[in-house]
Amino acid sequence: MKKNHSLRYFIVEIVSAVLIILCACVMCYNYYIMHLMERRVTDSVKATIGIYNRQIESNLDNIQTFLLTQSLMEEEKRKLVNPKRELDRYMAELSIKSDFMKQIGNYKMLDGIFLYDRKNDIYLSGVQNGVTSQQNTDIYKNIYDTLAKFEREGQGSWFTVQILNDTCLIKVLENQQIYVAGWVKIENILKELKVGLGADSDFIFLCREDGKVLDLHYTERQIKLTGQNEVVLNKNRYQNIQVDIENHGLSIAVLKKKGGFLDELRVAGINVAVTLVSVAILSALVLFLLNRYFLKPLNRLVQAMQQLKNGNLKVKLANDKEFEEFQIVNKTFDLMTEEIESLKIHVYEEQIHKQKAQLQYLQVQIDPHFLTNCMSLIQNLLLLDRKDSAREATVVLSKYMRYTLRSDTKVSVLHELEHVENYICLQKLRYEDQLSLVLSKKGEVDGEMIPNMLIQTFVDNSVKHQLSPESQLLITVEVKYIVEEEDKEYLYISVSDNGDGFESDILEKLKNNEVILKQNGEHIGIYNVCQRMALIYGEEAHIQFGNGDAGGAVIEIRLPKSEA
Repeated sequence: MKKNHSLRYFIVEIVSAVLIILCACVMCYNYYIMHLMERRVTDSVKATIGIYNRQIESNLDNIQTFLLTQSLMEEEKRKLVNPKRELDRYMAELSIKSDFMKQIGNYKMLDGIFLYDRKNDIYLSGVQNGVTSQQNTDIYKNIYDTLAKFEREGQGSWFTVQILNDTCLIKVLENQQIYVAGWVKIENILKELKVGLGADSDFIFLCREDGKVLDLHYTERQIKLTGQNEVVLNKNRYQNIQVDIENHGLSIAVLKKKGGFLDELRVAGINVAVTLVSVAILSALVLFLLNRYFLKPLNRLVQAMQQLKNGNLKVKLANDKEFEEFQIVNKTFDLMTEEIESLKIHVYEEQIHKQKAQLQYLQVQIDPHFLTNCMSLIQNLLLLDRKDSAREATVVLSKYMRYTLRSDTKVSVLHELEHVENYICLQKLRYEDQLSLVLSKKGEVDGEMIPNMLIQTFVDNSVKHQLSPESQLLITVEVKYIVEEEDKEYLYISVSDNGDGFESDILEKLKNNEVILKQNGEHIGIYNVCQRMALIYGEEAHIQFGNGDAGGAVIEIRLPKSEA
């Protein structure tokens, strides 16, 4: 049997032969070549900076115009500052946030925009895709530091803030204590320029007119670049190529290491002719050998990977007869395609399942019938001149809607129970003494985090299906800690009522985790809660449906206790 050759040793032999010959020609380049190439690189960098500088300038101009427009006191902003009703303020917030999200996509470089009402401590924001909620939250946490910088820098000036690990450029405009600001990651401003320059630069900075670097990671080192052709950084000398961004008090500085790769060319040798001849001969030999033993097998591998990329999971590679490395790669590739084919359907179905659950969650967040009934109730109260009751209903409905529209995956038990109380309060304004709620908490359970709308969904289900004019509906909610197997502590939640209980067919479907959809959409909320619990907790979550001994529906939920 023919012994397989190692590709590693084959390449070492070829490269060693090439290096031995090239070492004789290593001192071949003259200083004038170095200076000529250095000038060409510098001219190329300046031309590239000029192209991208115009793009950056145009984007900043557009952002500035957009912020100026948003700073005007429009009707919605007047409602936000001095609303006649709390509902007006709430609707103004929704309108402004919606406008931010619609408009921000028109500005490629703009990462986020926010409005801050200092008087009422109202913060509204809109961000681009790719900006995390943590970054948006960090701006709000440091809002007063940002406004302090704004007061120092002056109206219309760009200045820097640190948003988590990113240094950002921000511009703030103020009108009647309403602050409108847009922020851009410096990294995003220079991203396309870095791609355009490629390896032609070692550092790219955004600077102020005084030459101070705006990257906060370098600001502490007091680097100033304006008026300096050469800069020493990290004990290395760099050529400073700088171009101003007009009308914004900014400039772009590109630092290219002096000499750079040309320092290696300086020691390459002195005889260009010998080098060219040697390289020509050796290149022909190397190309032949590499093509025969390396490039052809590698090309087959690349073609197979391209087919795999295009969706062909049946592609296979023939065993290489020369090198054991290619044999291992080919076999591994074939095994990988088989695993991808077997996992693709499972992963796809799981993703679709998750998306459907999330979509259903969004669909059931707002019950249009409930909202319509509440608005009708408020109207009737006003017609009956029960202004205090109408005011109470409006405040409670506002709190209810604010909670329902929040995007948090989890909320505290305290907030969830407050939401349940608001819901029952609205229902009692309509049904009066036909409905009552009993809440029971044992232990320090207020801070426990549970899925949003978890308890309220089951309370709502009891009201919808068990409320009757003939008798009073009593809903009991109990939250406590329990200890089960292996002394592990769990959060226990129970929702029960004194109604007629679950119908037998419905109860059977609930126990089997089946989708329950009637013509009017009943029970979709319960199914969605079960799906969200499975996505969040997996097998650690447990829910049990049943009817009590004395009648009425009983839902018992067990969740893992939050880590301290």
